[in-house]
Amino acid sequence: RAQLACYEGHEDRVNVIRADADRNMAVTGSNDETARVWEVSSGVCRGVLRGHTLGVRDVQVHWDAEVQNAATCSDDRTIRLWDLSAFECTHVLEGHQGRVTVICAMFEREPRMLVSGSADYTLRYWNLDTQECEEEMCTHSGRIISLIA
Repeated sequence: RAQLACYEGHEDRVNVIRADADRNMAVTGSNDETARVWEVSSGVCRGVLRGHTLGVRDVQVHWDAEVQNAATCSDDRTIRLWDLSAFECTHVLEGHQGRVTVICAMFEREPRMLVSGSADYTLRYWNLDTQECEEEMCTHSGRIISLIA
């Protein structure tokens, strides 16, 4: 089987890849505590998102003509919001008591929302405009590992 591409930069296992073929961009999250923004066709890393203190588990991306945002979640129990034009963290969402394993962001609705699932057996609903947790669901009997939008 032929190798299509090899992107070099992460220093540990890659846990997630979110790609947009129309925009020729992808974002990866790794156990090396970073997320990276890639130009797909060239394999060039356009930027590194640094700030998590443990592995990055999931990434959600909003590619818009004017605003490019991302959200990442991590084993460090946080969710970080990013401005992809500057590769800077704009907010840190805290509240989970275990690793945050999965996120689902709704960047295009009003208000912008994000749902997070965690190894602490909870789901949290976050308002991205206020960076506040609006609701916590604690009825799960195990860690949450996936969400369907």
